[in-house]
Amino acid sequence: MRSSTIAGCCAVAAMLVSGCGGSDGGGKPPFRTPDLGDVAVVTADVQLPFDRYELSSADRVRIQAGHARLIEDCLHDRGFDVRMFGDYLRPPGIVPWGGPVGTMTRDHASRLGYQAGPEDPFKLGAGIYTRTLDNITLDPQMDPTLRSDPQFQSALHGAVEDEAPLPEGVELPTLSPGVEPFEQGCFEVVDKQLDAPLPDTLGLSGDVIDLAVVHPDVAERMEAWTACMEVRGHQYKTVVDPIRQYNFEEVSAAQTRTAVDDVECTQESGWANYFYAALADYEEQAIVREPELLEAQLAGQQQRLEAVERELGKL
Repeated sequence: MRSSTIAGCCAVAAMLVSGCGGSDGGGKPPFRTPDLGDVAVVTADVQLPFDRYELSSADRVRIQAGHARLIEDCLHDRGFDVRMFGDYLRPPGIVPWGGPVGTMTRDHASRLGYQAGPEDPFKLGAGIYTRTLDNITLDPQMDPTLRSDPQFQSALHGAVEDEAPLPEGVELPTLSPGVEPFEQGCFEVVDKQLDAPLPDTLGLSGDVIDLAVVHPDVAERMEAWTACMEVRGHQYKTVVDPIRQYNFEEVSAAQTRTAVDDVECTQESGWANYFYAALADYEEQAIVREPELLEAQLAGQQQRLEAVERELGKL
């Protein structure tokens, strides 16, 4: 079953490195640590090797928007009218800036901090976050009593899941008398309608991100960023900490001040330039190691797009 919470299990918390650099256990040799030398200044339009194995951003939005619409239609038929959002589907209100971490401009930071403007890119998770088309979630602002309603959970998942405790004074409703739980939730119903599963590449993406973070040239410059921020009065252990601190928060003077300091320390330390150079090299290595998986990802996205458009045509 898919998570119905923001970020869910699809976020790759790349700053929490989980022991990389050795053999992957599948008989392949370790990744080679690249000699980066001089690197280019990275900008928000940076292109990485893995981008060649995905459809365009616009097509990925079409896929997830259509998939969400099918889930919403299924829930509507079961008596629930809710909105679904996801890694590519922007919810209303405040959302985090979705550009590549470390490429924000000083102008943006001074005006909006870590939040996105109306035309800015969006992603559901904070920090270095690997998006996936399968991560479709409920409206983060929806009524918590509905989120915990067993009938709604049955409609969505086919079985009532354990949820976080409700606020004090809120009673958890039970299935109405005579109402049987749904054998299949709308997530599963729509998956079967589409019949276009996507290969799981999150593990590979997380591996190369982790490798880039611990590359000696990157790690040294991330430490320089931490020291630079400390001089300016901030206590952060990693470059994603301030992004997570202000995730989905109203823009404030404290936030914009932190974001400006972040941008200036990023430029001073150069960590982002080295991080994306290392990441590009590791992604190229991964393509050589796992060409079938990445080709399958691209083919799977094309099949998912065709399936979504087919099923939407039936509504």
